[in-house]
Amino acid sequence: MQTRSNVGTFNFRNSMAILGGCIALASLPVVSCSQVIDGTFDNWTTTSSGWLGYGTSGVASGTQVTSGGNPGEYYAVSNVQTGFMIVGQNIKQDYTNTNALNGDSWTLSFDAQAVSGFAPYINVGLAVQQGSSIFAYQNAVAISGATASGWTHYSTSGSFGTNGWYQMEGNPANPTTPSFSSGVTTKFGFYTQSQTFASTFKANIDNYLLTSTHLNNSSVPEPGAIAAGAAGALSIGGMLIARRRRRTIINR
Repeated sequence: MQTRSNVGTFNFRNSMAILGGCIALASLPVVSCSQVIDGTFDNWTTTSSGWLGYGTSGVASGTQVTSGGNPGEYYAVSNVQTGFMIVGQNIKQDYTNTNALNGDSWTLSFDAQAVSGFAPYINVGLAVQQGSSIFAYQNAVAISGATASGWTHYSTSGSFGTNGWYQMEGNPANPTTPSFSSGVTTKFGFYTQSQTFASTFKANIDNYLLTSTHLNNSSVPEPGAIAAGAAGALSIGGMLIARRRRRTIINR
């Protein structure tokens, strides 16, 4: 697993969101840590669609695997393509955001491992779900360089708004672009796009990490995680208090 450490940030690999977890302490820098993190994939769903009116040409699937990831659990995805294109839409169902995101930039990173059927046109990008509609961001990262012998880290970025987003699934009468205004319930995930005629590709995805500025936390960490975070906060606070006391004595 790739660990990411920031001052005042507590990251846990459990299937949950760690959002707004920075602790405001005097003389410490402000750290932006609005993140959706998932390395266990306990509650994800996968659906199939075409791309921008091409129609669905095959079926996509996704399954949680409990061991062999980077480390531990991972999400195994498969696109079985019978025609021009198939898109798999993989959505994390145990996290929602209702904060205003419009105009914010975001970065999506993950680890990938090849299984079979890789070709030059296999892309992974950010997907969001609002109601019954799923939208995909047009800029994606090609993972054709992934191998079966190890895990390769990838990232892609964009912004929350109307430009660059396309409706992949849902009622055509619904808005064809997502709304990132305050109060709109949004779920996040990723899509897999294959564009090699009549082929099958399989890949493994782990350590999903979406970072932005104003994502909100709607999941509850496990008690052990809360205790660990509280202990860390107390430790940092204690060091600062001790340093301030020493400084006061010197000034006298």
